Amino acid sequence: MPRSKTSKRKATNGVARRKRHGDVASQMVMSMIRAQTYPGQKHVRLTLPCDPILLTTTVTTGVISSRTIMDPTTLVRGWATRFDDTFDEYVVTNVAVRIRPLTTSTGVTRFWFSDVGVSAATANAASERTAITLANTQTQQKSVVTMRYKVRDFTQVSYEGTSNSPPGSVNFFVYTDNTNWGAPVTATQLWMIEPEITVEFRGIAST
Repeated sequence: MPRSKTSKRKATNGVARRKRHGDVASQMVMSMIRAQTYPGQKHVRLTLPCDPILLTTTVTTGVISSRTIMDPTTLVRGWATRFDDTFDEYVVTNVAVRIRPLTTSTGVTRFWFSDVGVSAATANAASERTAITLANTQTQQKSVVTMRYKVRDFTQVSYEGTSNSPPGSVNFFVYTDNTNWGAPVTATQLWMIEPEITVEFRGIAST
């Protein structure tokens, strides 16, 4: 049965309300990030590359089970000397991960972000989470893929001292195996992941 004009308007209004709610929540998060604790406090936003991470399958099972905690204090080279002595506080605002295949092999691999603090990537999580699936090959048309995560949760926008890890850290997971995903059963370097973390610093460190 065709939907009435009234029901269509209600549906449209519901979508608009949800969109406005999302916009308001996003604006609230950004206003918290940009808030000053004293007049004249400066903010500096930087996108910081991290050292690449190589992922290799295990012999006989073909497993890659990788969890990378997007913590700039451990992933960004020279964090302590470059930023800890310069700024008072920081907050992570965005994360990007470039996924680069290193060879052409069999099977596929699953990649996903999560802010749930589980300890490891598993076969069940790889099947149940919203993820992207990439063939274990360099020959696909777009072999290098970038995944992005934007901080939206209020628990993740609390400023921390530059010597501390961020609250509610974002996790990046990678999983494959031979049984479920057809990965090779020899030790094969399949992937290199290259994180970039966007950080907003607040305040100049005291001497």
